[in-house]
Amino acid sequence: MRCTIRNMRTLAVLLLLALTLGAQDSLTIFPLNDIAGTGSPVNLASSGAARWCQLVAPAGNASVVRWGDSTITTSRGSIIAAGGGQFVPPMVGTNPPGGSAIFQLANVYVLVQIGDSLSATCGR
Repeated sequence: MRCTIRNMRTLAVLLLLALTLGAQDSLTIFPLNDIAGTGSPVNLASSGAARWCQLVAPAGNASVVRWGDSTITTSRGSIIAAGGGQFVPPMVGTNPPGGSAIFQLANVYVLVQIGDSLSATCGR
């Protein structure tokens, strides 16, 4: 009985993995240029699209990094502490049904203080 349950769990995981990987034609990973702090919100990139992104604030940063939409401020937006990171995972899209949704990098803003930086790697 135990062996059957374990085998069923393994099969379920493998099927889920196959469906997830099958929904993507291919994977392209692209690192963005480091973003040097200006003390003002800036786009993650001026153009391009991604299915996921990993944002990392170097441990040497003196301040937190804020990220979100165009309305972020020093007291508004999600926080990335110095030495920390934020993974923006793939989302299920509706076009095609069950496919991965993409987001426009120009619609993602970061607020990095002067003297600090942010590194980002995205994929599609």
